[in-house]
Amino acid sequence: MKKLKKSDIVPLSEPIDFKDLKDKWEWRKKQWWYPISQVWWWIRHGIWSKLSDIPRNIKYFFQRGFRGYSDCDLWGTWDYLGPLILNMLVDLKRIKHGTPATEDPITGKFTEDPDKDYDEKRWDGILDKMISGFAIIAKVQNGELEIGIGMSEEKKAEMNEHWKKEGWGRFTTKEEEEQIQESFRLLGRYFFSLWD
Repeated sequence: MKKLKKSDIVPLSEPIDFKDLKDKWEWRKKQWWYPISQVWWWIRHGIWSKLSDIPRNIKYFFQRGFRGYSDCDLWGTWDYLGPLILNMLVDLKRIKHGTPATEDPITGKFTEDPDKDYDEKRWDGILDKMISGFAIIAKVQNGELEIGIGMSEEKKAEMNEHWKKEGWGRFTTKEEEEQIQESFRLLGRYFFSLWD
């Protein structure tokens, strides 16, 4: 094992130079032996990792079939429920056969007259608001966005500038965060109206 020199040790108080690490990684990827090392890693580790996952994946498959979710879905419940809710809302809007009573935004009361045709338009608008909020959550799950609820706008702008240079995503805007909050509010308000 190689002995470390004192100059090799970086104190934790000093910032890590990620540009230097990135340059070293880029240099490594340009070497003739890099593709061989990737194949060698796959033979030594990747195949066995995939094979050892088979029993767990079978277990998770049956858990989803029997109880609707698996143990691994609990590790990131929001990550499991986000796309599920989004897809269900999109399909509900597309194939709906009925419309529940909706709350009048002016009076705050539910409509009682079944002959009112504006309930369907209002319900479509409510579903659109829920869908737009969960679509933003889907972007967070894909890595296009990062949730920044509670962060100052200045800090978000600073981080966004840094991430733009690196080619990464960005933080959610205040408007996007409000859309997410509104979709959750509407989901709670009309939870028992999500039927077809």
